[in-house]
Amino acid sequence: MIARMMTVVLLAGLMCLPAVPDQDPDVKGLIENIKKTDYGRDFLRSYSETNLEKMILFSRDPVKFFPDIQDIKDWCSYLGLYDRYMRVELKSSYSLMFSWARDKFIKADDDSAAILAFLLLNDSACGHWGEELADWYTILFKVDPAPFVKDLEKRANWRSVVDSLQSAIWGDLWDGGAKLGDSMFERELRSYLTFVGRSPEIPDKIIQSAYTESAVKNVLTAVNPRVFPGYWSVCADGQGFGYGYTYPSLDGHQMTDALLWLGQIDVIKANWDYVRSFQRADGSLPIAILPDLAGKQAGEGDHLAQVAGNGGLYTHWVPGNPLQALADPTFIQNAGDIFCMTLDREWLKAQLPAVNLSAEHLASLVTDEGRVKGAGYYIEMPARVESDGVAQCHAIDALRRAAALNRVAGDETTTKRFETLAERVRGYFVSRFWIAEKGQFAEYWHPEKGFISTHGLTDTDWAAIALDIATPEQAVVLWPKLVDEPRFHYGGMPTGISTRPETYEDWEFTHPRRHDLAAMGRVWYLEAQARAQMGDARGLLEGLQKVAEVGRTNGFHWRERYQPDGKGGVLAAGPNTYCEYPANLIRIVQRFLLGVELGLDGSVTLAPAVIGDWWLEGFGQTLSWRGRNLDYYMRANWIDGTYNGDGPQTLRVRLPGLAVTDKIRAEINFRPAEAKLEDGFIVIDLAKASPWNPCSFEIVRTAAK
Repeated sequence: MIARMMTVVLLAGLMCLPAVPDQDPDVKGLIENIKKTDYGRDFLRSYSETNLEKMILFSRDPVKFFPDIQDIKDWCSYLGLYDRYMRVELKSSYSLMFSWARDKFIKADDDSAAILAFLLLNDSACGHWGEELADWYTILFKVDPAPFVKDLEKRANWRSVVDSLQSAIWGDLWDGGAKLGDSMFERELRSYLTFVGRSPEIPDKIIQSAYTESAVKNVLTAVNPRVFPGYWSVCADGQGFGYGYTYPSLDGHQMTDALLWLGQIDVIKANWDYVRSFQRADGSLPIAILPDLAGKQAGEGDHLAQVAGNGGLYTHWVPGNPLQALADPTFIQNAGDIFCMTLDREWLKAQLPAVNLSAEHLASLVTDEGRVKGAGYYIEMPARVESDGVAQCHAIDALRRAAALNRVAGDETTTKRFETLAERVRGYFVSRFWIAEKGQFAEYWHPEKGFISTHGLTDTDWAAIALDIATPEQAVVLWPKLVDEPRFHYGGMPTGISTRPETYEDWEFTHPRRHDLAAMGRVWYLEAQARAQMGDARGLLEGLQKVAEVGRTNGFHWRERYQPDGKGGVLAAGPNTYCEYPANLIRIVQRFLLGVELGLDGSVTLAPAVIGDWWLEGFGQTLSWRGRNLDYYMRANWIDGTYNGDGPQTLRVRLPGLAVTDKIRAEINFRPAEAKLEDGFIVIDLAKASPWNPCSFEIVRTAAK
């Protein structure tokens, strides 16, 4: 804006008067000349001649007179009037502003950063000049981003400066971004450059903000290629739980899935390669990778475990070796999600031996009767020695996924092996873990005390519904107990491991701390998945609203754990920038709230689980995957949008209350198109299209009378 102003002054000097020295008499003469114009008369209705003099001086020496110009509010609106005068009456050149900026800001330094940012923040009424200022900002940012970072970090509204650059040379911004360091602000700035404009459009603006901040301030900020390409920390600050440490088990899947939704394919594949390099001959993968502790011991106090020479921690330091069954399902889940996002068959062919090796290692933890060993699946304190109910459910899910990937690869023998094993584990779980008299599943099995179900409903019950493990008959009994049970939300925060955490006994802890008697994101994800599975849109939304609000009150960061305080509230515990809740918020919004599924067959399914008001108001987003883009918006009876990609795309859509008697009308590129009803979905095939000429589509449903 100020730049515009400068231009005003500069243009007046260039076109109205001969060049004059920077002396008061000449400035006064220039003022008199400008006062004769419509611009000058309009300006002086609100501002004084002193203000006009400040702008003239600023245009000649912006660094010297910048402090004087900042108090002239809304001056850009007047500059816009002057712009019209110059262009219509004096036929001025379009490039004068760019020339002025280029001549006055020749270096990437503190002055250029501060003044250009100020101008950009005030350029709304300056028309094409704003684009030229943005261009010059990005050019200098590419040369040396350091002074610009320094200036932005001081600004509470720094994102508005970045937003003003969207009409500029975005490639220069990216080139400058590659030079950024690994401070938390620099990583957040790089994250914002990556994410800007990608948030779904939904009616609940707090959830929408939480989604944006989960991506920008947390998940993307945790990525740090300076450690190694493909590295991310489990905390956004890059320090919590160790700088340069990797946690392939659980955190590895939560972050992988979230980053895939955020388009970070190259990061994910690089991380996959890194983790795979730690797989041992028996298929085992590490719980954690701690490079600086290679060959040493890790743990707390007297509870220690040996770190392998490669830096991998393969056995937990908590007695009972919890998390033993966690790494294999995580690895298999990641393989499936990467393939669904990329449909890269060559990648799958190359990685399938490692996936199968991991599945075989998981199989080695299954007893002859079908029980999966490995203690706590994703908790350590309590250790849930020896067979966690959650581990049974995730093992079944992982074996099913491994079977599906082998089927894609055409290996029916391996497919059948893993399918058979999954059914054996499921058969044991639904028959032995089910406590019929309580109408729920046992939390875990202990080698001396048998099946434990003394802590109320637990995360095992959520997992059994979420992962489609429980029989239909069991689900009918169990779901009414879960759906409105408030005690899972400790102090209102989703989701605790049990409804009666106060009833755990000392013998259930192999380490004295009771850290995992808490609400945590991993359990919340299972709850959300179960609610989506059962069609509970209201409960799903309320969980998202609670987590979003907790994040909002904490600057959109979340803690690792939320432990019950015994008085109806919670005690936040663990690192403040832990990425579990934000990663799972992104996953829950995409997979369950918006109901997006990328199929192994390449299809895209949209099956939202939203309340009736949302269907009336409408919602949508732009999905981007493997070089394809789907921009859509939907309401109760229609969906429309555009698609571009290098091949045709099958789209499956579920609208609320869809019936076989409904009348369906579809158009593709404004021409009637075939739409099929299959298993409760409307199915259409979109045509290959370029980003410059996308394929448009519309589906309208009319309910039968």
